[in-house]
Amino acid sequence: MLKKNRSNKIIPITTVILATVLSSGECQITPKKPIIDSSYNADYIKDDDYKKILKKVIEIVVDKLGVGVDEVKPEAKLKEDLGADSLDTVELIMEFEKVFNIPISDEIAENVKTIHDAVLAIQKVKKEEAK
Repeated sequence: MLKKNRSNKIIPITTVILATVLSSGECQITPKKPIIDSSYNADYIKDDDYKKILKKVIEIVVDKLGVGVDEVKPEAKLKEDLGADSLDTVELIMEFEKVFNIPISDEIAENVKTIHDAVLAIQKVKKEEAK
């Protein structure tokens, strides 16, 4: 599914659905919000916590993938733009867990497709851990 963001760029969105089998045997489909909202806009850069996490994520990605720092932008896709394969992605998630001292569930990790997604995932887990 595709949608246009504020700057009229077309971005992919993932819709998660919950299927519930009712006692009558019918199936009820309920759309759920995505775990991570992948749409990126410059407003995120105004958030100090986002900036700190982004800086560290960029350092990790540059180190682990051997890409140039100028290639690692929030909207950069790990696979398509930065050349990460599935093993690289798993290693990045593990490094994020180590550096930020947080557990990232498989469900959240599967939704990390861009640098921005990684920052949002880390923020989300940090908030949950703080509760």
